Amino acid sequence: MKKWIGILVALAVVGFIGYNIWAGGTTDETPTVRTAPIERGSISEMVSATGTIEPSEKQEIVGQGLVSELPVEVGDTVEEGDLLVSYMDGTTHEAAFAGTIVELNITEETIDSSAQKGTPSLVLSNLEDLEVALSLSKSDSALVKEGQEVALTYGNSEYTGTVDFVAPVATQTQSQLGTSSTLATRIVFDETPEEIVAGFDIDVDILVNSAEDVLILPIEALLYDDENRPYAFVVENETAKKVELSIGIQSPSGIEIVDGLEENDEVILSPTESIEDGSAVITE
Repeated sequence: MKKWIGILVALAVVGFIGYNIWAGGTTDETPTVRTAPIERGSISEMVSATGTIEPSEKQEIVGQGLVSELPVEVGDTVEEGDLLVSYMDGTTHEAAFAGTIVELNITEETIDSSAQKGTPSLVLSNLEDLEVALSLSKSDSALVKEGQEVALTYGNSEYTGTVDFVAPVATQTQSQLGTSSTLATRIVFDETPEEIVAGFDIDVDILVNSAEDVLILPIEALLYDDENRPYAFVVENETAKKVELSIGIQSPSGIEIVDGLEENDEVILSPTESIEDGSAVITE
């Protein structure tokens, strides 16, 4: 009898140890997730690009023959109507506007061969009135329209501007990688900028859409299935629940929820591949 009691006690001990090992293993395998609540707020969608600062006016002169008079040098400022260059045959060129001589490829009493070289003889630019030129991709061009607000960043300085022009047709460019198409766009500054230099790059953020008082999903929680349908995981009773979404405006940090979620729903941030619909989870 004592022998059987001993066997039963031993089996009970083994069973107890086994249960604890199994229970401990189950806890360890349950993933811990970070969550955030769905909140209401404002959201803005931007098209970001890099533009080039350019003068609003530029006059390029291409002459030929012997240069008889050249009263300007690079860096000189001139007024509208001032003489820029004259040739031995009597041809003269005057400034079409007030500006600065930014390029000069001829000298006095020499033959102007700029046309043969494919370069301008002289370039006059209006550096007092600058604008921004940029080329948009096919996807971005569908969002950008004249009159949209623009934020511009040049080093540590920030400016505001407006989309002033969008070309009616795209331009094709040939490179070693093939042919690409872009759409030329021009942005004007709302106020005359200071301490910026024509020819340098400037960062451009064009406001293409915005909404107030909408539900916003953190971008870390947004997922797409194999058919490119958006969804997220909501935590309910320590369980992950897959929710299909209808989305709207997207910003770098969040996306507008049109349907599928409600305010204060707790969504999983950056869910791992192990999270599935119905998975048990532990929230931080």
